[in-house]
Amino acid sequence: MSIIADESGQKSMYIADAGTQTIRKIDMNTGMITTVVGRQGVQGNQSGTPLGLTVEGDLYISDCGSGCVRKLSLR
Repeated sequence: MSIIADESGQKSMYIADAGTQTIRKIDMNTGMITTVVGRQGVQGNQSGTPLGLTVEGDLYISDCGSGCVRKLSLR
């Protein structure tokens, strides 16, 4: 899980949801949940499962099934 604020100060929480094989985003102001990456129950093209994530300008997702780190641009 990682929380970030955009340029206007709006906070969002990103969650690696290994159970549904997706990355979820929660708008901290409205509570709205959206799926940013993946389709529920469908593994990615490398048969990976998101295990964790961090934000360093972009979103970096550790993928335990394929043993790699994926980068998602948030811009």
